[in-house]
Amino acid sequence: MSIKAQELRIGNWVHSKLHCLDTEVFTVFHKSVKLGLNPLALYNEDEIEGIPITEEWLLRFGFSNENLLDEYYLEPYYFNIIDMTLDIGGVYVDLEYIHQLQNLIHALTGKEL
Repeated sequence: MSIKAQELRIGNWVHSKLHCLDTEVFTVFHKSVKLGLNPLALYNEDEIEGIPITEEWLLRFGFSNENLLDEYYLEPYYFNIIDMTLDIGGVYVDLEYIHQLQNLIHALTGKEL
């Protein structure tokens, strides 16, 4: 999935199609970004894509899975890896990509993942 640059914030993780690597966003412009792997180069929206949410990424961001089967916990939120939903106090938000999860947690808490 290609991403619109307006969806991104500095520090979001994306996949560089050109380099076949996951990397952080370094700078955001109107229709392009600079990435941490080469902060001097501009990458157009069609050169980056979202990183699907996986167990590996959830654990990397501090979520835990203590006998919760398909749910990962980051106080006070639960993420269901099967349904791809984040439970925010009984409100369920569908998420598919890492940058969406990062942006939502930041909007709710002011903290970075």
